[in-house]
Amino acid sequence: MSSLLGVYTFGQPRVGDKIFGNFMKSQLNVIFKRYYRVVFRYDVVPRIPFDDPVSQFSHFGGCLYFRSWYKGEVLKHEPNENYFNPLYIPSKYLNALLDLFRGLFARIRPGKYFKESLVSILYRFFGLLVPGLASHSPRDYVNGVRLAEVKIKRDDAEEFIGL
Repeated sequence: MSSLLGVYTFGQPRVGDKIFGNFMKSQLNVIFKRYYRVVFRYDVVPRIPFDDPVSQFSHFGGCLYFRSWYKGEVLKHEPNENYFNPLYIPSKYLNALLDLFRGLFARIRPGKYFKESLVSILYRFFGLLVPGLASHSPRDYVNGVRLAEVKIKRDDAEEFIGL
C-alpha cells in the first residue's frame, strides 16, 4: 500500500467497520491524506449498509460532497448518512425533480462540457420514483469532477488534506 499515491472512490458503499477504517487511515495517510470519497447529492449507494450499532459499517477518508449540481463541499460526513431519515424525503423528491429539469435544460449554462444522454434523462425519470438512485449515475460523478466548483472551509480543508 505504500506505493499507492492516492485512492479516490466515487459513490462507494461502506466497506468496513471502524477498525478497518483506522487500519486504512494508518496505512494510507502516513505523510498526507491519500484516501478521498466523492459523494453526489442523495446518492443512495454511499449510505448503505447503514452506519448503526448493529451493522457497524462506517466510512473513512475525506469526503467531497456535491450538494447541488457540480458545487462541491469538503465535509466530514455527507448529510443524511443513512438515507431513510423521514426529514429528508421532501428534499430528496424535490432534488430528483430538479435533476431531471437540469438534465433536460442545463446544457445552456455549462455549455459544451455538459454531457447528458437520452439514457441519462430516462434514468432521471426513474429517479422520481426512487430518489437517490439516479444520483448514483456515473455521468453525475464524471460531470461533477469536470465542472466542479469546490468550496472548502479552512478546518475542513485541513481535515481533508491531512494537515
